[in-house]
Amino acid sequence: MNIQCKTKKSNAPLEKKMEWILVIISSSLLGIWAVKNTIALRNVLLVAGTLLSIYYIFKVWKIEKFEERCTIWSVLPIIFVASIFIWVIGHYLFFSIDQVGQLKELKSTWLRAFMAFILGLATGLALRNNPNRLSLLWVGIFVDFLIIFFQYSQQSWLQETFIKPTYDNYIFHLKINVVLMGSLLIAGITGGLLDQLRTTHFHWRKISHWYLLYWAFGMLNILWTYIFIFDTRNGMAILTILYIFWLVIILIFLVRNEWRKPNLKKMLPHLLVLGITLCLFLHFAYLQTTINKGWQNIKEDAEIAIQVHRYPNWQNLDELGYPNRSDGTKVTHNTYERIAWATVGSNFIIKYPLGAGMLSRPISLLT
Repeated sequence: MNIQCKTKKSNAPLEKKMEWILVIISSSLLGIWAVKNTIALRNVLLVAGTLLSIYYIFKVWKIEKFEERCTIWSVLPIIFVASIFIWVIGHYLFFSIDQVGQLKELKSTWLRAFMAFILGLATGLALRNNPNRLSLLWVGIFVDFLIIFFQYSQQSWLQETFIKPTYDNYIFHLKINVVLMGSLLIAGITGGLLDQLRTTHFHWRKISHWYLLYWAFGMLNILWTYIFIFDTRNGMAILTILYIFWLVIILIFLVRNEWRKPNLKKMLPHLLVLGITLCLFLHFAYLQTTINKGWQNIKEDAEIAIQVHRYPNWQNLDELGYPNRSDGTKVTHNTYERIAWATVGSNFIIKYPLGAGMLSRPISLLT
């Protein structure tokens, strides 16, 4: 989280050391957050990082007087995130359905989330005068996917196959964690690349070559992981949305830069790079559709899943199993479950706009 305020650069050696430590702790936490058997290490780093963050925030606030320099737009993201915690506490005090369970979550999940918020705020402050260090923030996740690729390479070599959609032998627990961390990595490193392009007015030669290599290798690694290792349609769908967003933003920047004095010769390299990356992305997306057969029946599976009353299988899949399509075959299990539960959840949001106040099995509290 980065506050864009006009501040004075501090040259104090202690502050410089604290800034490096905050970035390293944040990168390490991002790297181990979804890794198996790291709860103790996560808690130690989170507590240590939070205490250091509180000290750093008060020290910097006292020296630089942010209240005189920050605009409402610069602190709006912080206000939005802070309002989440205010609402959670307010719900517990005034609208709670299960106070015991809700208090348990407040003292565990929400407490850790708040500590992460404090650490993220301090890390943003530490990065504001050194934006080049932003790339270091994603090194922890980057290393995770290097390890996953190494584990995958070993298994592929032994079994002589490129496709290995099994999850038990990798450092991440559950496919959802792979999608979460992979999407964070791609969003982070691509956002950094867009910032460099914007600040250099799309002069590719002024961009760090090692960062371009960092971005390219990270993107290819995530695409390969999503398709050949974990076979995740969810991950590819998120990457598609992100890629379309980035493509639109880059085209807008290009048009703005060349609006007054159009120069096709100058724009050609940019368009060529965009074309190559688009073809590469579309190729990987096509590979995903050939490997994962769930894409072929997604429309019919979705139509069945939204009929939660006609097909109540989502309530007890162990006993009722999965519903059948018109040709007698079973629906794709993860497509059916996600859409069915999303439909049920949407109905409950309308009926109970204040929510259940619980992250774990909230629907069961409202039925």
